[in-house]
Amino acid sequence: MKKTILKCLCAMGLVMFGGGEACEVALSQAPDNLVMVANKENASAAGMSLAQARKLLMGEMMTWSDKSKVMVVLPPPGDAGRDVILKKICGMGEGVYLRRMLQAAFVGEPMISLHEAATPAAVKLFVKSNSGAVGFLRKGDVDASVRAVMSLE
Repeated sequence: MKKTILKCLCAMGLVMFGGGEACEVALSQAPDNLVMVANKENASAAGMSLAQARKLLMGEMMTWSDKSKVMVVLPPPGDAGRDVILKKICGMGEGVYLRRMLQAAFVGEPMISLHEAATPAAVKLFVKSNSGAVGFLRKGDVDASVRAVMSLE
């Protein structure tokens, strides 16, 4: 839906102002082309399902099958990509997710190792440097340093 609206706005901009470079950039950066990436050495993350991804983000799965610690890197709060990730994987918005994490901390439940990274380079560096890490990138930002394990389409 957002991509359709963006295409319509871009088409209106082309008619009114000419030039399409900005529209191409906006479409390639749309948050609905996100993938979950993992450290290349993490065989446990291969073939990640939506249910498994939800368990990771909700803190219900704290270790991988090889007993390494799960680490999740998300975009910072307010980022459109983070909103898409939380909606598609957890079925909730930032406020509900934050409340869930605070409640878990308050009652002493085990917490996931949650980190924030604002740029694709920071996500790739974190995931590449930590064997149990997963993060989220746009498809175009995935390179040989990480492995895509699930698409959020």
